[in-house]
Amino acid sequence: MKLFEILNKITAYHGSDHKISEFTGISYFTPQEDVAKGYARGKAKINKKKVGYLHKVTFTLKKIKKFSTMQQIGALTKKNIEDLKAEGYDGAYYDGSGNYPVAEYIPFNLDIVKLVSVEEVKL
Repeated sequence: MKLFEILNKITAYHGSDHKISEFTGISYFTPQEDVAKGYARGKAKINKKKVGYLHKVTFTLKKIKKFSTMQQIGALTKKNIEDLKAEGYDGAYYDGSGNYPVAEYIPFNLDIVKLVSVEEVKL
């Protein structure tokens, strides 16, 4: 592994009410494990399931578009992402410093997302 990849390797989490083996669409990941567990519990409760799932992943981003609010990163569309990719970005990031204190990553190419583990999260 190259030094750049080691320095830019991100470990993050995704909470869901179902097991995911391959991510599709616009997928959000947080480096905050407790937040992802809470999201898994919330999604499971909403969908009347008894268990949620915490997905631990790794990926490497080279050029990240940083956003200053959660609303900005949350409003990204496929078209926005295609435009950012054309500008050389391979992901987006919100650091959690605004009104919503949760850091979020969106890798634009989900082929780089490597699933490390899946953990059941009880309600």
